[in-house]
Amino acid sequence: MPVTLSSGLFTGIDTQGIIQQLLAVERQPLQALTVKKADFEAKISSYGSIKSALSSLKDVVKTLTTDQLQNKTASSSDSSKLTVSADSSAANGSYEIEIDTLATAQSIYSGTFAFQTSEVADLSVVSSQKIKIQLGNGTAKEITVDSSNNTLTGVKDAINAAAAGVNASIINAGFDVTASNNQIVFNDGSQRTATLTAGSYTPDEMAAEIKRALEAANGGTDTYTVSYDTASATFTVLNDATNTNAVDLLWEDAGSTAAALLGYSTTDHSPIAVGASQSSDSAVGGFRLVLNADNTGAANRIKLLVDEDNDGIYEESGETDTSGLSRLAFNPSYDASGNVSGGVANFTQSKAAVSAALKVNGLSVSRASNTVSDVITGVTLNLLDTTSGSKITVSVADDDDSITSALNNFASSYNSAFSLVKSLSAVGSDGAAIFTGDATARTIQDTLRNTITTRFGDYTPARLGFSHSRTGDLSLDSSIFASALAADRDGVLASVNAMSSALEDDLSFLINEAVPGRTEGLNSSIERMDEDIADLERRLVLKEEQLVKTFSLLEETVGQLQSNGDFLTQQLQGISNISGNGN
Repeated sequence: MPVTLSSGLFTGIDTQGIIQQLLAVERQPLQALTVKKADFEAKISSYGSIKSALSSLKDVVKTLTTDQLQNKTASSSDSSKLTVSADSSAANGSYEIEIDTLATAQSIYSGTFAFQTSEVADLSVVSSQKIKIQLGNGTAKEITVDSSNNTLTGVKDAINAAAAGVNASIINAGFDVTASNNQIVFNDGSQRTATLTAGSYTPDEMAAEIKRALEAANGGTDTYTVSYDTASATFTVLNDATNTNAVDLLWEDAGSTAAALLGYSTTDHSPIAVGASQSSDSAVGGFRLVLNADNTGAANRIKLLVDEDNDGIYEESGETDTSGLSRLAFNPSYDASGNVSGGVANFTQSKAAVSAALKVNGLSVSRASNTVSDVITGVTLNLLDTTSGSKITVSVADDDDSITSALNNFASSYNSAFSLVKSLSAVGSDGAAIFTGDATARTIQDTLRNTITTRFGDYTPARLGFSHSRTGDLSLDSSIFASALAADRDGVLASVNAMSSALEDDLSFLINEAVPGRTEGLNSSIERMDEDIADLERRLVLKEEQLVKTFSLLEETVGQLQSNGDFLTQQLQGISNISGNGN
């Protein structure tokens, strides 16, 4: 029968157990290497954490240079009208500010169109026409209007695509009634004039206002039904069936100034019989093209020139009227307040382009923007509202609080780095530490300690208020620092700057050379350990195979001896039996 190593069939020995005990002895060097490798890996991981903490400390240290600490604080006596900020180039002092005018960006809007898809240019004669748009002294952009974009929406998109510093949009503002377009002359047996009330109306509101004005003019003897059809964008006036008189809307009369507003041509129209109606001759609506300048100030006014005959010459005769593409012509003159005073103005200005006007210590200043940063060196004024003759005081001073905050931030970051190295070097309850005897870890601790005990210029950090607690934490006594800063500002800042420069150099060495060099050495050791571990594992496999063979041979030998002994015993028993029978 085959001999199994674990059975001990012939010897009675637990051969498998013996082999495992012998291999356990052989594995001791392998286990020692594995533990050592794990220790090195833990050191590499810890050095990664330390490098990160040192990098964070270095970032904070960079904020302690003189340039970084020369911060200024600026305040306004009325932050609802003026906010202010200052950089390190600002001089300490106070200024009186008066804000007379805020800078505004120009906004203009076109006449009305019935639909967003309404045609803008008349392309029946010249199929391709041009608009030139310009903001102030910026680059003029030329836009082509042809069959591909000849709608209110198409022109709006083309203007935006031109990136001329002007933003175009479309609004449905309804109908605007003013003193120039508010009258309807009609005859219902007597000549009468209906007057529309000035204001802005939706289509339905406009229809109701037409009805009111007509009935008010005739004293209420006849009534009318007025409606607006959104599909055709037309008004309809119905002479109610209960009336007694026909009504003749005299659109051809010069006094009927509302004709264009309501879509009627200035020609003779037939009277409206009782129960009959009359509709607008053309579609009318409240869609307008609105243009807003991107930048504020009088120097950033919008200009639109039109070239309807596409000959390359703009603003020729017929290219500034209120028909076709010329409806978008806008090249006016302005008065001192920025109001349109003449020229070509087929858009209506809703907001003037005005520059900011202010006084600084009585000196008049004008700027295109409400953010003014070139009047007081190092100071930025943000204008929010006019002061109506009152004065706002702006104060600029050294920002000592920001320096104290920066030094406290440094102490906190210093403590994070130092305490991390310290904790990793501390001996635990098992009598071991990750960085026991590690020279690089000691170098890091010594470098950080030396920074706080070294003299920089006329001061040590201790004289500036820095101190260590019993546990090694660094802290700043702000009262000591404030006194030192008040007594010798330049000297204190020079000392902090020198400390920052020295520590930044030391940290750069630790981050870029010391720690990477140590981790590189640890990684090289781990690579050698991996090779040794692999070699030991191969030797263990061979050792196990040798032991298995040895003990297998022992079992076979003992089994053979037992088999031979059984045979001899049987032979001797047989001889004994034969002898007994002979007697």
